[in-house]
Amino acid sequence: MNRKLPVFTLQPIVENAIEHGTSQRIQVGIISIRCTEQDDKLILTVEDNAGKYIKLETESNSLGLTLDKRIKLLYGNNSGISVECEAEQYTKFVIRLPSRT
Repeated sequence: MNRKLPVFTLQPIVENAIEHGTSQRIQVGIISIRCTEQDDKLILTVEDNAGKYIKLETESNSLGLTLDKRIKLLYGNNSGISVECEAEQYTKFVIRLPSRT
């Protein structure tokens, strides 16, 4: 795909997955980055196998909240970031953007 992303969209999420996720594991750390297009959305996922939970809604200085606000300001409330976590299994950031920016 040939798509443009807002500056520093993926970098802080990948750094977070390394610093607070996979680097804390004794076993091998795995980070996967995927991009798909669904309807009119570009769906980016960054997933690690560490399973460290991050709160988007309540931590005013959290990584996800800052990026989520920036994306919503740029593209509206149908875009943004969500996070899924299963303790000690995985943490997955899902970034939704318009497919044509």
